[in-house]
Amino acid sequence: MLRLRRIGALTVISLGLVMISSGVGYAHTGFEPDAVAPGSVAELALSVAAENDAAGTTTIQLVFPDGLPITVVEIPPVPGWTATLDGGSLGQPATGITWSRPSGPVGESPVVRMKLGPVPVQPGQIQFKVLQTYADGEIARWIQDWPAGGPEPEMPGPVLALEAGAAGEIPPSTTTSSTTTTSKPTTTTSRPADEDEESDTTALIVGGIALFLVPLGVTAYLVARRDRTTP
Repeated sequence: MLRLRRIGALTVISLGLVMISSGVGYAHTGFEPDAVAPGSVAELALSVAAENDAAGTTTIQLVFPDGLPITVVEIPPVPGWTATLDGGSLGQPATGITWSRPSGPVGESPVVRMKLGPVPVQPGQIQFKVLQTYADGEIARWIQDWPAGGPEPEMPGPVLALEAGAAGEIPPSTTTSSTTTTSKPTTTTSRPADEDEESDTTALIVGGIALFLVPLGVTAYLVARRDRTTP
């Protein structure tokens, strides 16, 4: 009986440890969808976890990766929030987006939206950072890198995977190939109109002289022949 009690106690403790180890997970920020197609333009929703039990979230600052400005195509309105582009303008590369509001409910995990792209064409992942400010001035810094396949850090920044076949719209390519054909120029030589007129006039004169001289020659020949035949 005692042995059964010991086995039961060990089982409860083991189950408790399993539940603790599996149930403990850091709250984090994240995108939905969490993967888009390389080179695509995609609509994303960013959710930010609430860890302050005394104040609501008033500011969400999404910071793009260093050295990788991303074009912000659109920022859909979210009731109660005002969005501002950081380091750029709409339709152009920027360095981030900031959403702000005067106050928010305690315990709420806010969700904001955006349309980004085209994202890089190489598969992989993009690591973002988020600064979350509460109404009482506390700032949660979701800035730790989360490498692919690595353990989740305590305060990870949101990660966007670039995977073939994932969500997103691939913009049409604007690259066109052109073929240059080189042809030998054709030179056409034409005589001026004045030369043509002179040639025609000369031909008429020569023809007239010929018509005049031929009868004279014939007459001279006949006269000479007659003189030779006369005794």
